[in-house]
Amino acid sequence: MAVCLPWNRAEKGRRLMGKLKIGIIGCGAIAREKHVDALLQFPDRCEIVALADAQPAAANSLQRERLPGAAVYEGYEALLEDPAVDAVHICTPNHSHCEIAVKALEAGKHVMCEKPMAETYADACRMIKTAEKNQRKLSVSYQNRFRSDSQAIHAAVLAGDLGEIYFAKAHATRRKKVPTWGSFLSLKAQGGGSLIDIGTHSIDLALWFMDNYEVESVTAAAFRGLIDDPAGNLWGPWEPSRFEVEDSAFGFIRMKNGALLTVEAAWALNIPDAREACVTVCGTKGGAQQLPGDAPDSYQWRLVKAVYGQLVSVVPDGPEPQLWTGRKNGVDRAPLMEMDSWLEDLEGGRPHAVRAEQAAAVVQVIEAMYESARQGRTICLA
Repeated sequence: MAVCLPWNRAEKGRRLMGKLKIGIIGCGAIAREKHVDALLQFPDRCEIVALADAQPAAANSLQRERLPGAAVYEGYEALLEDPAVDAVHICTPNHSHCEIAVKALEAGKHVMCEKPMAETYADACRMIKTAEKNQRKLSVSYQNRFRSDSQAIHAAVLAGDLGEIYFAKAHATRRKKVPTWGSFLSLKAQGGGSLIDIGTHSIDLALWFMDNYEVESVTAAAFRGLIDDPAGNLWGPWEPSRFEVEDSAFGFIRMKNGALLTVEAAWALNIPDAREACVTVCGTKGGAQQLPGDAPDSYQWRLVKAVYGQLVSVVPDGPEPQLWTGRKNGVDRAPLMEMDSWLEDLEGGRPHAVRAEQAAAVVQVIEAMYESARQGRTICLA
C-alpha cells in the first residue's frame, strides 16, 4: 500500500490564488542548504521568485546554479517592493534580523526568520508587534522540533506520560567544531558565539518540551578557553585575533513555577563526546533523553520510567520500512517537515508549530545569559 507523505497532502486548505511566491534575503550556506533545498521540494505549492544579498555575487551564484527564474535585487529593500513576493525568508547575520523583518512585515510580507529571532528581547517583541499590526505571519526557523525524536518526546509530554516536567538540560556541545567562515566569529555581526549560534536550538527544544516560557532568573558564565588553540578544528584553523565571541557558555535558568533548566553550549570544549541539539527532560512520571545517533546528523531517543516495579529504559526499535524518516532527494527530514508546516500555515491551514512568542522567549534566555556572564551575577526577569 502506498504511503501518503506530508508534502503530498490533498489540496484541501491550499490557497485558491495559486503557488506562494517566496523571496530569499541572504544567500549564504544556511539559505542554500536548508531553506532553498527544502522549499524546492514543494514545486506545486511555492516558488522562489526573488533573491537579495549584501554580497551580490552570492545572490547571482544562487540564481545561476539553482534558481534561474528568480529575480536578483541589489538590496533587500528593493526585493520588499516586489508586489509578487508573498513571504520572505531572512537568512542574514543575526544583527540584521529585526531591521529586515520589521521592514518586510510593514511591506506586507509574511516572514520566516532564521534563528535566532533577534539579538535582544526588545527587538523580538518589536517584530511580534509589527506582525500583529500588519496582520502578517511571523515565525523562526527551528527545524530540530521537526525531527522524529523531537516529535515523539513532545507527544509523550502532551500525553502526560512524563508527568510534570520540573528539570531539563539543553545540550549543545561540540568537541572542536568552530565555524570559521562568514561572520560567525564577529561580535558585532552575530551578537555572540556558541550560545546564540547552536545553544539557541537546544534552548528552544527544552522550553518546548517543558511547555514553560515563564523565566524567573538566569545565572550564566561564558568562556573563551580554546580560542588560541585551533588545532584539530573540523572546519579548519581560525585566526585567534578574529575570534571575538565566546567558545562556550553555561547557564542555570529558574522558571517562575520552580522548574529548572541548565544550558551547555560550546563550539570547542575538551570533552570526549559531542552532544548537540539534544535535550534531557525529567518529570514526575518519567523522563526522556535525546542522544546523537550512529550516523552523522542522526539522533536517538529513549524514555526512562518505572514499570511493574522495575526501572526501565524504553528505546524505539526504529521506523517501519515504508515510513520515511531520513532524507528525501538529499534533503533532511526536519527542514522538509518545517517548510511543510510553514507553507500550510500560509495557505490558511493549521498554524505553524513555531510561534513567534516562543522564539522570543529563547532570545530572552540567551540575552539574560550573556548579561549574567558580563556582570557576574544572577539576572532576575520576574
